[in-house]
Amino acid sequence: MTIPASYQIFADFVGGGTVPEADCLSVSISRDVGEIFSDLRTSEAEFTFDNVEGVYSPDNVTGPNSMQLGGQIRIVATTDAGSTYGLFNGFVKNIRDNAVLGQRQVSVRAADVAQFLRRDVNTGILLDTNTAELLTHVMSDANIPSSMFELDNKLVDKMPFAFIDRQSAGSAIGKIVESGAHFSVVDGDGVFAVRNRNVDVAAPTVQSYDNYAFGLTTILDDRTLMNDVRVRGTLRKAATTGTSIAGLAPGDIPTVAGSSSLNFFLEYQDPTTLETPLPVNSFSAPVANSDYVIVNSAGADVTATTSVAVTAFAMSAKVEIFNGAADQAFINEFFLTGIPLLRQPPFTSRVEDETSQDDYGRRAFNLSSDLVQGVDFVDSYADFLDFRFSKPLAEVTVGQRNLYPDILQIDLLNTIHFVESHTRINSTFLVLGIEHAIDFQSVGTTHSVSYRCRLQQAKAFLILDEDPEGKLDIRTNGF
Repeated sequence: MTIPASYQIFADFVGGGTVPEADCLSVSISRDVGEIFSDLRTSEAEFTFDNVEGVYSPDNVTGPNSMQLGGQIRIVATTDAGSTYGLFNGFVKNIRDNAVLGQRQVSVRAADVAQFLRRDVNTGILLDTNTAELLTHVMSDANIPSSMFELDNKLVDKMPFAFIDRQSAGSAIGKIVESGAHFSVVDGDGVFAVRNRNVDVAAPTVQSYDNYAFGLTTILDDRTLMNDVRVRGTLRKAATTGTSIAGLAPGDIPTVAGSSSLNFFLEYQDPTTLETPLPVNSFSAPVANSDYVIVNSAGADVTATTSVAVTAFAMSAKVEIFNGAADQAFINEFFLTGIPLLRQPPFTSRVEDETSQDDYGRRAFNLSSDLVQGVDFVDSYADFLDFRFSKPLAEVTVGQRNLYPDILQIDLLNTIHFVESHTRINSTFLVLGIEHAIDFQSVGTTHSVSYRCRLQQAKAFLILDEDPEGKLDIRTNGF
């Protein structure tokens, strides 16, 4: 079966024009989900175009690919009924032009928006925030436009303290996903999303198959197995009163030349534990002759002839001291005071599944995060991981060919129900990976799709999210 006439598949250089079907030879797409076991990887697609006329050469300024590297490209399916399905949307990262006679083709490799998550981010200190708010700060600081990401409205895990400093957006998102066993994904339209850990609980089954597959592989391994789970949380709490947060070391006496300025940085430090650098929520402007004292070579106090300017950052401060006198001056002492966010004693929850340990041996899993909300959350998290992963989880790879509209509709984090009598499979699975190959050179366009799925792990509990039912204990009972 080839693609029905009611469907049209086309490649499109956004802003450059649609590629005629006769010129499009093939497209291959590879996409995966990020989760607690693996960070989100950049999804890629490779487009192959017939280039006998040189239309798609990078140097052809009149061609659709005149934008060259960085231009946006997508593959889309439309129906006569007006439905549109995005299969991939990304940005050109590599162009290979084969000029050999008889082999004149152009290969265009593209990567989705996840490639931009390599940018470093700094969220600033956030207090009493939640997962969705922190993710919004990360995406904004990574300069990802709001049209290219969306967040699940169930990402409501509370975070008393959050601070992402000088790390890539992808690394930050990995830590956030890990803090609550969430999922990260880029959908077929190229939109980055983070979904709640229970995305498979209430999700409708997109398709069901009864002994109908082009290919089937079942895998049972211990990669996700855990039966000795430790979840460790560390919180910070604002000090109740101002205290010393930074200062010059004893014996350190910087000099300031006459009519000149001196600049230096101070990292904040916990006055009790000496932890450094230390996040500080607010600081007080230094007071002359109280927080700092400046003298001349004779030892006379010249603090009144100097000025001090402090630029405060989350974990350090830049200090600029100007000496208004003609003579050299010495900084005898200098301190900064403020309200630090002090690290609290850690709390750990441990859950052991003795039945699983008897069957498979002890399999330890340790998770430590400073983005968790408290003891109750840590206990629930450990129970959640034990419930879901104390037994090996079946992974199934299902292949389909030219099955419409399924191969266009099914996306990552959808659920499908599958029955296969030989292997006695009769279960619902969550889609975690998609490999999609489109061949435009066959007799009619053909699609070969492979879905990597994991057995759905849905604990029976009630979810009340919408009026008039209200909300169920802010999802606490269901974690």
